[in-house]
Amino acid sequence: MSKTTPSQVALAIEIMFGVPANDLTETAPNQTKQVEVRALLNLLDDLPTDLLTLSFADNLKFVRCRAGLATVLPIWGRGETRTISVVGKNPVERIRRLLKACPDELPHPEPELTFITDEDIRLDIETKLHTAWINFKAGEWLGATAFAGVALEAMLLWEVKRAYGALQGGRIKKKLSNKPVDEWRLEALIDEASNLGSISNSAADQAHLARDGRNLIDPGKVASRGTPCSKATALTAFAAAYQVAEELGRKPFD
Repeated sequence: MSKTTPSQVALAIEIMFGVPANDLTETAPNQTKQVEVRALLNLLDDLPTDLLTLSFADNLKFVRCRAGLATVLPIWGRGETRTISVVGKNPVERIRRLLKACPDELPHPEPELTFITDEDIRLDIETKLHTAWINFKAGEWLGATAFAGVALEAMLLWEVKRAYGALQGGRIKKKLSNKPVDEWRLEALIDEASNLGSISNSAADQAHLARDGRNLIDPGKVASRGTPCSKATALTAFAAAYQVAEELGRKPFD
């Protein structure tokens, strides 16, 4: 995944083109900057679109300036000499100024899992979900499946431990393992959360489907089953994580 940020591209522009006093056409680069313009377009291709937090009007300026750069390159390649002009402006400097107004990272999203009372655990699980979506958008199915799966597992672990702390006097009739809860695998956590009434049968079934996808992360299982992680396994893991989150979010916790 690309790590190019708006500030890095703005700095690259300053290094390759300098910083003119204004963004008028007179300051625009000419055919002697063909290599630099091509490099700039490559850098712009590497920018995550989520970081281009521009208004519609500014985004239109950005798109037009970028198109102007792409249009002038073949003209320069034919030996013609001219400066770049987009509505009387230097598109390189206009792009730099627009990028300077963009963040290098998005703010952390508003809390999704407000039912989790331990802030550190909540932030950790939300970060895993956020990372899963980043991987999904990049077409990284293994990463999306893995992070959505571990977020699901962490939610169920939190709920089972919460329920065990709340249930006193031997009211838990059956435990699925003699191991400490922290060492349970996803399958045991799903079954125990279902036994405790924390999640519905439907959510448990969906979680078990996600467990099958999460198991594929083991290279040996991928080799033996011949089924790698895919868009389908990622979506299945997301569906399970969000269904469990919705059901836990509706519970009246003490």
